[in-house]
Amino acid sequence: MEIILKILGGILSTIIVGYFYSRAENKETDGKLYFGGFILSVAIFCFLFSAGMLWIWLFVNHGGQDIPIAFSGFGFGIGFVYMFLEYYFTKGSYDLIGIKFYSLWSGHREYAWSDLARVDYNNIFHWHIFEFSDGKKILISSYLNGQKGLFEVLEEYDRKNI
Repeated sequence: MEIILKILGGILSTIIVGYFYSRAENKETDGKLYFGGFILSVAIFCFLFSAGMLWIWLFVNHGGQDIPIAFSGFGFGIGFVYMFLEYYFTKGSYDLIGIKFYSLWSGHREYAWSDLARVDYNNIFHWHIFEFSDGKKILISSYLNGQKGLFEVLEEYDRKNI
């Protein structure tokens, strides 16, 4: 019975993540790129789990399991900080001229489409890599709202400038 519950949990997780991925991809954003509620929900979950581990560590008789509880709480705490910072700071906009993008990790980037050298996709991290003529890159997560519109604008630019 336990293995069936694990399989069902995995299937349910895949369906939920796929649903939010599809929503982010297809959301009309009028030229804006931003993280939606899914990333914020994951951040809140990480915070609650980390706070729960702290509560267990401090107030519950946990049979001396200090190290696993501390690592779990610390790991989910780091996950909370990372997801919250991504949600709050990662933003961008695009039009037929180019793209403007800001992330906490790489700062502000602004490029014209004419400077775009290549576009790749990383299957492991689920992001598109836009590499420009100066060698700098913009990483567009698959979970950013507005990415479908971004590629539509890029295709339109490509058709007009062939």
